[in-house]
Amino acid sequence: MRRVVGVFEAAYHVGAAGTVAVTDSLFTTGRPYALRVSAERDGTLAHVTVEVVDENGIRVPLADNMISCITDGAELLGLESPGNTDMSHPRASSRRAADGRVLAYVVLPDAAAKVRVCFSSPMLEGAEIEL
Repeated sequence: MRRVVGVFEAAYHVGAAGTVAVTDSLFTTGRPYALRVSAERDGTLAHVTVEVVDENGIRVPLADNMISCITDGAELLGLESPGNTDMSHPRASSRRAADGRVLAYVVLPDAAAKVRVCFSSPMLEGAEIEL
């Protein structure tokens, strides 16, 4: 288990009329529990982000689970992750997450097509998205 410690020093100055200027929170995560997907689509190309999250929906940055993808009606161009330890072929249908994330590139048959993309990982709740 990697331990991360942060120390922050900041001068305190009251904002305009004593209002709060900025707040932030830092949360620790639980064990990997499920996959969460989101997508951006531009015509026939979709970028699908897959995140490994804990029971509270917080991304688990140390997660390195193997994630598999199945498409229904579309072509999976490939998967990539921010890490450089997984030497899988970029066009493979599964890839190990790094920093709790994997990015999938999906080509749809046409701009109006509706397709389903499903993601799974052993011991985690899977996820799917309709593009």
